[in-house]
Parts: sequence; structure tokens; C-alpha cells
Amino acid sequence: MRLKCALVSIWLLVSALTTSAQANLCVTSFVVPEYPQLAETARVYGDVVLEVTLKPDGSVATSRVVSGHPLLKAAAQENSMTWKFESIERKELANEEFTLIYRYLLSDAVRCGGQPTRVTLESYKLVSILGSPPVICDPGIEKIRKKHWYWPW
Repeated sequence: MRLKCALVSIWLLVSALTTSAQANLCVTSFVVPEYPQLAETARVYGDVVLEVTLKPDGSVATSRVVSGHPLLKAAAQENSMTWKFESIERKELANEEFTLIYRYLLSDAVRCGGQPTRVTLESYKLVSILGSPPVICDPGIEKIRKKHWYWPW
């Protein structure tokens, strides 16, 4: 019986330590992030890890880059400053700190004209940005095929 009680108290202690006010944050507004054009052209992808500190009103006070590719860092840091958060349980968010990850990915699909950047907000800590590298296509071929003047059928 004592072992069971000890295990339950350890479990409660561990869950209390791992559960913080951060789990109760929600994003109220943000500007949709863009894939940097130079990075997309150079086919650069990867994660940018930021340490974010909040102001009492929920806006971002500071955003410090921890790691990431140099072509992606500035865009992620600049975009993170536009975010605004709200606490579900607590009213005060002063000096709340957490890690925010921007995951830049490139699409394998190749289409003429490119694809729009897709953004997925997976949680308040993780954003995925899916871009497609630009492809040079000959628009004249499409026009000829549409006319069907040289096709036998």
C-alpha cells in the first residue's frame, strides 16, 4: 500500500513539474510567415529555433535565435515579433519564456508557375512553412499543345 502511495505521489510530483503555464497559451494573432525568396531559390530548408519572451499584454518582447540556417533566421525572428498570445488560466504573461520553432520545408512537386506557400500552425510552439522552389518553364510549349495543330489526333 505504501509503495502504491509513493508511486502516485511521485507521478503527481513529476506531472506538476512538467506542466507549466506554457501549456495554457494560445495564439490570438500573427502575421502569416513567408518563405524567404532567396532561401527558396537556393533550396535551403530546416528548423529555426527561437527563444521568445512575452510582455504582460501577450505580445513578444524579445526573440532570440538559438539555431537555424542564416538565410532563414532573419525571416523567422522578424515574423515571431508579430505574434500575440493569450493565457487561458493566468491573466499575467510578463516574462513568460518558451521555445518557438519555425520548420521550413520544400515541396517535391514541380509545377510551372510555382505553388503558394502553405503555413501550418501545429501548436503555439511549432510553425511549418512549406514552400516550392521556383522552376523555369517554357510557356510557349503549353500554347502550342493547346492549339493541337501539330498533333495527329
